[in-house]
Amino acid sequence: MENETTTIDAVYTGGVLRPLAEVNLEENQCVRLSVVKSLPLPPDVVQWMLDTAAFRKECFEKYGYFPDSAEAVAADRRRDG
Repeated sequence: MENETTTIDAVYTGGVLRPLAEVNLEENQCVRLSVVKSLPLPPDVVQWMLDTAAFRKECFEKYGYFPDSAEAVAADRRRDG
């Protein structure tokens, strides 16, 4: 089995490491973490990143995809509105 290394940014909050981007892992996938502290992001930036990740997940659950352009987002909003 070949080891694959991926670097992601995460925020430690509430006793949990929360990825700031999509992580391509299967449910219950075992991983090995190497934690390297980085300069802290401003709290408003961290919150925006967490909110964005939650919105992306919500879009995937609702639509099965994440619109990747302003035109697609606008068209989707016109359909719902």
